[in-house]
Order: sequence, then C-alpha cells, then structure tokens
Amino acid sequence: MAASGIPEPSSSHAIQAMGMATAMLKYINSVKISHSKKLNIRIGMHCGSLVAGIIGKKKFVYDLWGDTVNIASRLESSGEPGKINISKQMMKKIKGNYQFERRGMKEYKGIGKLETYLVLID
Repeated sequence: MAASGIPEPSSSHAIQAMGMATAMLKYINSVKISHSKKLNIRIGMHCGSLVAGIIGKKKFVYDLWGDTVNIASRLESSGEPGKINISKQMMKKIKGNYQFERRGMKEYKGIGKLETYLVLID
C-alpha cells in the first residue's frame, strides 16, 4: 500500500503516484530471474479522502483507513497482472498525461459498482 499527498497535500499527488506505479511495473519487467516464472505485480489506484495516523503502543505503524483505501485495495485484487487498474476518479486526475482502456462498470464487494480503466503503458 502506498499513498501520495499525505501528510502534506499536493496538487500533483495523482501524477506522482502514477509515476511511481509505472516505474514499479517497468522495473518488475526488467528483472531477470533464473526460473521459468515471470515476476509480476498488480496495481490498483483510487484517489479521495482518507484517515492516516500512527497506531501502536510498543511497535508503531503509520496506517491508512477509509473508503479510498478499500477501493484501491479492491482495484488491485481485481486487476490483471502487469497492469494498473484505476477508478474513474483517478483517471480524471491524470488524463492528459496517460492513455486508458475503459474496463466498464464492475461490482466490488462492499463498495458497489465502479467504472474502471487500465492505464496503457509503453
């Protein structure tokens, strides 16, 4: 899980997060491993409000909560390996900088229907 624009808000948080996501995919694709299986990841992205903070008494953890976090998690788990699956809200924040393939409306457990897109990467 990663987040951008916290604790200090940034007007370019979505572009920064997408830059990291595309760099991660490009790196994973460049890794050569000795066995026959290809290393792969799925990425799901959404933008919106969330709650962030430090929890714990002995071991401290910076954690994130809220619908935005849950939606991003669902987008990741329902995504395709080697692809970036994003919500319509995220697409609106980064359009003009990236190209997309519309996946259409999909039902997500505990969330409802969302319009989703795959980010097209060179």
